[in-house]
Amino acid sequence: MLRTDPDRARRALGHVHEVAKEALEQMRELVRAERVDGSPPAPPDLAGLDALVHTARACGTQVSLTTAGDLDAVPAGVAAACFRVVQEPLTNAQRHAGPGADVSVHVRVHGGSVHAVVSSRPGAATSGPAAAGNGSRGTGLLAMRERVELVGGHLTHGTTTGGAFLVEARIPTMRPGSRP
Repeated sequence: MLRTDPDRARRALGHVHEVAKEALEQMRELVRAERVDGSPPAPPDLAGLDALVHTARACGTQVSLTTAGDLDAVPAGVAAACFRVVQEPLTNAQRHAGPGADVSVHVRVHGGSVHAVVSSRPGAATSGPAAAGNGSRGTGLLAMRERVELVGGHLTHGTTTGGAFLVEARIPTMRPGSRP
């Protein structure tokens, strides 16, 4: 991308810089909070999805976001897991799907669970499974699965017959046997 579209490459690197800066700030905040009162900072929540999508769009990724249901009613741990389910495929699309990648994000709270679906299609300059995220050797998908399972959910991912890379998570908003 540096050779074919240097401006987009600079934007993508700027996004990587911002994500890394945010991660470091979250870690600093965690350490600072532990030192002050022993409690960790608030995890990311579903209210941050708009900002996440805005950042991806600023890097040249085509992103649509639809939400349904009461996102504010989702417990913090479930909301944090769901946020990461959206964040990881967006980051992968920017990294692997090339310029003009098209990503759709759907988050729905209904019937005692939150359902998140992220579908990404490679940009015109990139195609194939690696472009959709399948060729990655990173640990992002494994970490997402572990995070979702930790809060009682289920995560699936893979390439569809149409060539899109699909990540889908269904996470209960209540533990079995608990009351609303």
